[in-house]
Amino acid sequence: MIGPRKDTPKPLKRESKGLSPVKFYEEVNESFLSSLQEVSRNGREIIYNCPWCEERYGPNEKRFYPKLYYNPAKQVGYCFRCNTVMVIKSDGLSSLSEGELPISPSLGEIKKSIGPINNLNLALPIENDKKKALSYMLKRSPYLVEILSEKPFEFYQANFGNGLLGVVFPFKVEGEIWSYQVRFFREDGGEPETRYETRPGIKVPYHPYGISFGEVEAITLVEGVFGTFGILYLEKNIEIFSEEVESLGISVESFRLALKNPIATLGYGISESVLWAIKSMAPLHVVIAMDEKRLSEQARNIIIENVTSVERVDILNIGDPDDFAKSLYSNLRER
Repeated sequence: MIGPRKDTPKPLKRESKGLSPVKFYEEVNESFLSSLQEVSRNGREIIYNCPWCEERYGPNEKRFYPKLYYNPAKQVGYCFRCNTVMVIKSDGLSSLSEGELPISPSLGEIKKSIGPINNLNLALPIENDKKKALSYMLKRSPYLVEILSEKPFEFYQANFGNGLLGVVFPFKVEGEIWSYQVRFFREDGGEPETRYETRPGIKVPYHPYGISFGEVEAITLVEGVFGTFGILYLEKNIEIFSEEVESLGISVESFRLALKNPIATLGYGISESVLWAIKSMAPLHVVIAMDEKRLSEQARNIIIENVTSVERVDILNIGDPDDFAKSLYSNLRER
């Protein structure tokens, strides 16, 4: 079925809380599933063309909204476009109360594992001054001087005592801090025993300017935090590589859109929580720039199999994006 059903029940509106973008839920009988257009299956989930998208989010040219992910085991579906939860009634009766309503399988796990950080100062020894953190970042990745001067991203400085400091990167989702990563460095210039530490719990992806739910045109996936900075620097200088980009059959401006939205998966794998966030953004184009080509190829397969909004995936084979940006910055300075 393509387009809204006239006989679907009136939705119950809900307010958005925390990470959740959910505003509606629908209780339907199991027989209702047979009226839906099945798009594909990916292991535990069936993906349907959503019957509510058009009336709530507006039509698109194709009138095709393959964003309704249904988990038969849990009898719960979630649309990543119109933010609707579909709950299957058991013998015609509601199986869940409003308070028990799961938002989505991965988000439910996130909310059990972690919560938003209302005050970062209570979690880490944050200092008011962050000059040493800035100095460390510029020494490590000199190209950041251009990124920070044009569009600064948020960071803090933490002091753990005995000469051990850290640059703290907050992971923001819808304006709230849900995680962080500390990049350690020593005041005397020595190597710290631990390079970095991320808040324990389910992974939350990192974007230098925060993640917002809703449809985006394109994103770029990288492994780590500094990889996102490298992609931002590449975006600034993408015209240098216009021939290489256009040889892929895509315009420089279209490729630039992906580079403007770098997302760190925090590792070479893509966890369920990170995949959930990517589904929520519903990108049409994904560029993958993991540190190794084989890891990018693995990520590409996961994206193609699980994110139905994606129409194109490109692999950017540049190695570690941070190292690439440092080399590019050095070469441009020597000209």
